[in-house]
Amino acid sequence: MTLIVGAVNRRQAVLVSDRRVSWNGRLVDDESSKAITFLGRDSRLAISFTGLAQWGDFSTRRWIIESLADEADTHELLAPTIESFTKAATAKLASLDISVLAHKFLTIVFVGYLYEDLGSRAVIIIVSNFEDWNGPFSTPGTEFKATWMWETRPFLPKAGGCWTGGMAKALRQDDFITLRTLVRDDKPAEAIVGKAVDAIRTAADFSAAKGTIGKQCMSIVLPSEISEPGVSEYHSATLSRVMYRPSHVEARGGEFGVMSFDGHESGFEVNGVPQVLAGPKRHGNQWCWCASGKKYGKCHGR
Repeated sequence: MTLIVGAVNRRQAVLVSDRRVSWNGRLVDDESSKAITFLGRDSRLAISFTGLAQWGDFSTRRWIIESLADEADTHELLAPTIESFTKAATAKLASLDISVLAHKFLTIVFVGYLYEDLGSRAVIIIVSNFEDWNGPFSTPGTEFKATWMWETRPFLPKAGGCWTGGMAKALRQDDFITLRTLVRDDKPAEAIVGKAVDAIRTAADFSAAKGTIGKQCMSIVLPSEISEPGVSEYHSATLSRVMYRPSHVEARGGEFGVMSFDGHESGFEVNGVPQVLAGPKRHGNQWCWCASGKKYGKCHGR
C-alpha cells in the first residue's frame, strides 16, 4: 500500500507518493505510475491513490483518469465532478469480483486549488472507503465517501494543511510535524518535496510498512497561480536510465476539450549507450552520479 504525502498552502500544493505495488507483502512492481494531474474549468489538482492498484484486467490508474474525464465532461465544475466520481467508485468496486475484504482498501487523494471569484482556494479531497481526515477505519466499507478540507475565509496567517494516507502508520511523527511546519511556514517547494521523499524512504524501512512502501517516488508541485506551470519530478533511489511522468486529465472543456493521457516514460541514448537520467540524492559538492565530471550541484542537482 502506497504512502501518500499531500500538502497545500496559499502559494503551492505538493503531492508525493511512492511507486510500489505489492501483493500480500510481496513486491510486484516498484515503478507503477500512481501520479495524475488534473486541470478543470475551475480547478487544478495533483492526484494519487493507495490501496487496490489492479485486479485482473482492471487498473485503478486507468480507471481514475478515464472516469474523471467522463465526469468532468458531464459536470464541468469540480464539486459535482467529485460527487459523481465518488458514486462511480462505489459502483466500480462493487462490480469487481473481490471476495477478500483486505483487498478492497482504496483511497484517491486530490490536492490543489479551486478557483473562485475571490481567487484561489486551497483544498485537499479524500475519496476513500477506508480513511478520512481523521485516519483509517478498521475495515474498508462498501461505499466511498468524499472528505473535503477547505482553506478558510477570511485567510489565516500561516495557513496550510498536510495529510498522509495509505500506510501512514509507518511514517515517523517527527517527520510529519516537520512537514507540517515547512508547509505552514511557506518554505520552498523543493524543501517540502525533499523532506517528503526522505520521510517516505525512512518509513519504507520500518517493520510497520511490511514491505508495502517503495523508495522510488513521484512528486507534483502546483503553484496556486494558475498561470504558473506545475512541476513533476521522478525521484529514484538507484541509477535510472528512464524518466517517468504523471498521467494527465485535461478537463477545461470548450476549445480545450476533455481528454486524458496515461503516464509515460522516456530516455535517450548517446552513441547507442542509454544515459543515466536519475539517481540518488547527493550533496552539492559531490561528483554527480551521471559521470559527467561535474559536481552534483552544478549538474543533475541544479
